[in-house]
Amino acid sequence: MPQEERRRSPRISSSIPIQASWTGADGKFVEEQTHTEVFSNLGARILLKNTIGVGQEIKIINQHSQESMLGRVVWVSDYSNVKGRLAAFEFLTPSADFWGTIAYGS
Repeated sequence: MPQEERRRSPRISSSIPIQASWTGADGKFVEEQTHTEVFSNLGARILLKNTIGVGQEIKIINQHSQESMLGRVVWVSDYSNVKGRLAAFEFLTPSADFWGTIAYGS
């Protein structure tokens, strides 16, 4: 029997270039160019080279549209490699069109 989707918003697997910035635990400003692994109108999972913690606020700029949004980190992978560590964030205010897609889901 297929497992029922329980997410609040469908996820899309796609690489969208973004700029992510936040203030690190040491108080220093961190900024890096990266991309989405998956996204929804509620947030995304991204790969980061620099350290970020759950609960930290993050600013995301969509490199296609130059639109920016604020989010909060909700998950950081325990595993990292030379490319970085996966992190997931949710937008402080959900947006159906931030990623340049038509609203999906209800």
